[in-house]
Amino acid sequence: FSEFPEVYFRFNVDHGMEEIKLGDWEKLDEVYNLTRKYLASERLRRVMPRAAESLRECHAAVPTTVASM
Repeated sequence: FSEFPEVYFRFNVDHGMEEIKLGDWEKLDEVYNLTRKYLASERLRRVMPRAAESLRECHAAVPTTVASM
């Protein structure tokens, strides 16, 4: 989707959760803290409004040849 920068936005904690498995419920505090740090990041503050605008406008479209990959 690099050809469609205002269509695909990926939001996930960049680092720190690599070793945390799905069943590691006892590490929930760590997941919470890493997520809060990510949500407060400068990168996310720049990208989130663009993603929201893209959803609101629905102006970006991906050809079905790309969407089916």
